[in-house]
Amino acid sequence: MKMRTITKASLALGFLTTGIITTTTQTANASTPPSVKTEQVPKTNAEKALPAKIEQVPKPNVEKASPLNESTTPSTKVGTSQPQSTNPTPPSEINPKYKGLRSYYTKPSLEFKNELGIIIKKWTTIRFMNIVPDYFIYKIALVGKDDKKYGEGVHRHVDVFIVLEQNKYGVDKYSVGGITKANRKKVDHKAGISITKEVKKGTISHDVSEYKITKEEISLKELDFKLRKQLIEQHNLYGNIGSGTIVIKMKNGGKYTFELHKKLQQHRMAEVIDGTNIDRIEVNLKSS
Repeated sequence: MKMRTITKASLALGFLTTGIITTTTQTANASTPPSVKTEQVPKTNAEKALPAKIEQVPKPNVEKASPLNESTTPSTKVGTSQPQSTNPTPPSEINPKYKGLRSYYTKPSLEFKNELGIIIKKWTTIRFMNIVPDYFIYKIALVGKDDKKYGEGVHRHVDVFIVLEQNKYGVDKYSVGGITKANRKKVDHKAGISITKEVKKGTISHDVSEYKITKEEISLKELDFKLRKQLIEQHNLYGNIGSGTIVIKMKNGGKYTFELHKKLQQHRMAEVIDGTNIDRIEVNLKSS
């Protein structure tokens, strides 16, 4: 069994039994018997004069996360980007009316694959799934369908799409929804995406391309966030454009709509769809 797997199993056990994580470090060749009284050797004046060496825990690298080209190994943080438009819209002034939306949808995102999700008893008004990649604890709020879908205990082989948010629970690394099952096979699916933009009254532009999907299951949170971020970068969404819709059309006739004048509702961030069943994506942008 790999040391990483042993470590994660130990973390899971610690969560389930105590609700907290404690870590201890010992040297490999030394042990201290219980109840042994130790005495400290007085320091010389020279030693006292030396400044204490302070070690800082390195900060995790934050990467923008987008779909992978192939399935990943456990505990992998990934970052690739969707194809860029051949003529991206140059940045312009941000419309104050949509400052909050632009701020949220330009945040960095994280994507962790094939993780252990640990759920303990509710200690506040909602429950959390705890993800511990690289020894940092992320708390994912279980909202909407996730609250009934995931019970207490350890859940294996989960992918999580994370956008850190402020919260009222005093949690440092907090995100909402975005939990899916890890791929069982490689997925390389392309859905057509058409963007219709009203530049001025009576002036319409069209842009057609492909959107790559590499996940069997994908959350509405991930789709909504990545698509809006792409529209901000390439079509000045929330600059001179502040309303419109994104419509995800499925092969079976179903559809999912994101309204661009407001943030995706929390309960919808937990909704999961079949990524390979997405037929096309239609975007309609309107000037502010």
